[in-house]
Amino acid sequence: MTTSPTTGSEVLLSAPRADSFTAFGRRVEIWVAHIDTRPGTGTGTGTGTGTGTGSLSSRELISRADAEQAARIGTPGGRMRFTAGRALARWALAAHLDCRPAEVPLATGRGGRPELAAQGRQLRMREQNPEGIDFNLSHSGDQVAVAVAHGVRVGIDIERVIDRGNAAGLANRVFSEAERGLLARTPPPGYLVRWYQIWTMREAYVKARGTGLSGIAAELPDPGTAWLAHVVGAAAPGYAATAVACREDGRTEGCGEVREEGLDRALPRAGAGTH
Repeated sequence: MTTSPTTGSEVLLSAPRADSFTAFGRRVEIWVAHIDTRPGTGTGTGTGTGTGTGSLSSRELISRADAEQAARIGTPGGRMRFTAGRALARWALAAHLDCRPAEVPLATGRGGRPELAAQGRQLRMREQNPEGIDFNLSHSGDQVAVAVAHGVRVGIDIERVIDRGNAAGLANRVFSEAERGLLARTPPPGYLVRWYQIWTMREAYVKARGTGLSGIAAELPDPGTAWLAHVVGAAAPGYAATAVACREDGRTEGCGEVREEGLDRALPRAGAGTH
């Protein structure tokens, strides 16, 4: 596979905004960037032109295989967000591996989850950490987010907070009794934000586990023993984002199902994180 920078359609990202949290003794690193959706934005580089100082250009980061996969996506917005996700993920992972961003070996795992290919585990890690690297990415609107960690499974979900007429119906079908109780206790001005906090937490959890969205309505174990959630402070105004870290051994025994007090620990009061 050719891994030199491509000459396909360029996608520019703002300088990534950083966030992090600690889960089970491991640091989870989070990066969020704005996707420049303006036409004719020019030719930014990965070293600080285009959308501003520290901005990133997909041409300097993605592989030819990424560009070919993006070209098969039917909509311009879909192609742009796919390319942005791959660019930010490669940029973040290259900081942990002794290779260029376009050389980070990516593969598709269970449920379509992107992951490091087998040869990625043989690359020399700059931190000389023998534990495996896991990562996850998400995009919505003009935002893209990536989580990276050693020794834990990670998932991340970012969503644009928009009014949706079926929010209550989805909550009844997908959310647990404890989560619906938390929603019921939320004052109307914060209801939508709280809804998205719960949704992004659930989606990040199933992405970390690799079960796919088919498992989004499953009962979650109580957070703290098997998994931890973190509301992403680097999310842009009008967006909600949550990252989840799960124990790599997948242990959930004795954790019980999620309770309202567990949710209170996992999520801040409604309104936080959307500015």
